[in-house]
Amino acid sequence: MGETVIYMAHDPLSNTEAQVTEFDPALLNAAASQGVVFVAVDAHGNRRIADVSEVKPQKGTEGSLQLVQPVYVDERMQAVVDVFDALQTLMLPEAAALAAADDDPPAQVRDPVETFSAKLAALREITKAGESR
Repeated sequence: MGETVIYMAHDPLSNTEAQVTEFDPALLNAAASQGVVFVAVDAHGNRRIADVSEVKPQKGTEGSLQLVQPVYVDERMQAVVDVFDALQTLMLPEAAALAAADDDPPAQVRDPVETFSAKLAALREITKAGESR
């Protein structure tokens, strides 16, 4: 595991987690005595259970976590929507006919099974790229 960039406080009773932003040792020890588990997280998202004595503010790690990139999300959401559109064409052909009537240029007629297979393959390719985590 790499250098810790944040600490999370995990409450096993309610199965909730929150980033630690208050580092007062008395408060941290009180939380630990009530069963809160502290988790150290590195910049790659790797996690390990940390002792309460380790939980200290991290220095020099500002900006080391990139939680989401809009382009990353947009590409994946479009791939998911494409798969559902293809599935709708397979399951509800009348919906595809209505959508085609709304389009200005006539859409090229393709086999719905081929379309679904192609869109599903594209979605799988995105998840294989290694950036889906």
